[in-house]
Amino acid sequence: MPRRVAEILRRTFWLLPGAGLAGGVLAAYVMTSLDTEVTVDLGLFTFGDAAAARSALATLATATLSVAGITFSVTLVALQLASSQLSPRVLTTFREDIVTQATLGAFLGTFTYALVLHGRLEDELPELSMSMAMFAALGALVLFVAFVARTVAALQASNIIRRIAGDGRRALRSAHPKGIGDDPGDPHAATARVEERRRALPGHELRARRTGYMLHVDGERLMRAARRHDALAVQEALLGDLIAVGQRVGVAHLPAGASPEALGELESAFGYGEERRMAGDVAFPIRALTDVALRALSPSTNDPTTAENAMGSVTDTILTWIEQETAHPIRVDPEGEPRLLARAPSIDDLVVLGFEQVRTMVEDEHPLIAVRLIAWLELIEARAARAGGPCEAARRQVELLEATAAQAPPQSRRSLPER
Repeated sequence: MPRRVAEILRRTFWLLPGAGLAGGVLAAYVMTSLDTEVTVDLGLFTFGDAAAARSALATLATATLSVAGITFSVTLVALQLASSQLSPRVLTTFREDIVTQATLGAFLGTFTYALVLHGRLEDELPELSMSMAMFAALGALVLFVAFVARTVAALQASNIIRRIAGDGRRALRSAHPKGIGDDPGDPHAATARVEERRRALPGHELRARRTGYMLHVDGERLMRAARRHDALAVQEALLGDLIAVGQRVGVAHLPAGASPEALGELESAFGYGEERRMAGDVAFPIRALTDVALRALSPSTNDPTTAENAMGSVTDTILTWIEQETAHPIRVDPEGEPRLLARAPSIDDLVVLGFEQVRTMVEDEHPLIAVRLIAWLELIEARAARAGGPCEAARRQVELLEATAAQAPPQSRRSLPER
């Protein structure tokens, strides 16, 4: 739950700007009250009298709001161009950037501080409050410079790909079903127990309560409801799937005579939203990187270098997924009783998602990228075999690439590796 709260706070764009607004108002009242109690002359800024101070505050408030408005308007245009050339999903990484949020919060805080201080200014010049206004303006300018430098660098295709891949690594660390219940102490016994309960208890369909992407499964709520009603929930839909209201997302096996509320409590553990997010959804970063590669390979963009970089990150994400320790799909309560049979994408699912569409685009038009795809797929196949399981999807993709290469013109086949 703390991890999920942190993720929600990071995704909430208005949090830091809202804190800046509130902080500016609060700071203005605190500083003017403090000025009446103590007399402090820092000697850093000279305003002459209250009239000059009012003029400075008015100029400061106007300038900060104008700069913030113009800057973010231009930035939104730049981001729109980046999303049209790469993928609309890249906007998520910018929206969640802490520097962007802090910069907007600093400008709004400085504006509200200057505005409120201007209204509270009396005939006596508040030296400490005015110095605070100047320091706030300087701090906002420092953040502004950092914001511009970061945005210019972040709009480069290679950096966008790197940020998506970084978000993907965070998604892997919190991959569903981590955080729900516990891993079974004896996986074989837990599997047998799940099969026994599925045969013995009648199944009731779990249906979506709204239309949207399945974003998460509330582990605490599901475990609490499952223990209360002695139920076993079997998840069928994957995180990131687009679900229609009333669509089946799983099955609940409940004892005979279970209360009618039991099914509703289990259904409420599945959360939906208007757009996908990285937390727990391993397939989403791969989908985003694949979209970047597809857009780069389109005739309108024709940027094979960006496509190659994106597919390299896809490969790295899948390799990380293979090599990391994943949570067991059977989740048990503190007594060791299975309560959830979770569903997460397999390695084959991720390979098909990451390579299938790109393969069909590069087979005829981009033989050099086809060479790279074959090498990456063979690497994935070898790592999967070393981890203890074959990757049939990777082998199938390689076979399809080689079959198409055999039918390609000689000038294209020269770019493909000898077997």
